Amino acid sequence: MAGDSLRGARLGSASFEDATGVTLSPRQTTEYLCSNQHITSVIFAADAEVPSNWDCRQCSQVAKLRNPSQAEQPEPETKVARTHLEILLERRTREDLEILLKEVLADLKLRRKNAS
Repeated sequence: MAGDSLRGARLGSASFEDATGVTLSPRQTTEYLCSNQHITSVIFAADAEVPSNWDCRQCSQVAKLRNPSQAEQPEPETKVARTHLEILLERRTREDLEILLKEVLADLKLRRKNAS
């Protein structure tokens, strides 16, 4: 029984890894000011949308951004959904598509005729 016990490190008590060679993601520090003049600093990711209000850590009142320009980030461009026809018209002219349609319909009629 004595040979089965674990000796040395305590399991789960401490990490054996260190922080050398670890690069953190880009971050930004944002400061909020409440009506009682408490300053609350919050760290966000660099590409995160910064809220204009935050709860004060000392008095729990609503704190506002000290630098409102941080909240004004450009809106991401939204992709407009395109139809299949619009995508085809980017690659071919309408006349080319008409010719291709006639060829495909003729081929389809021929296959149906041969199948029966």
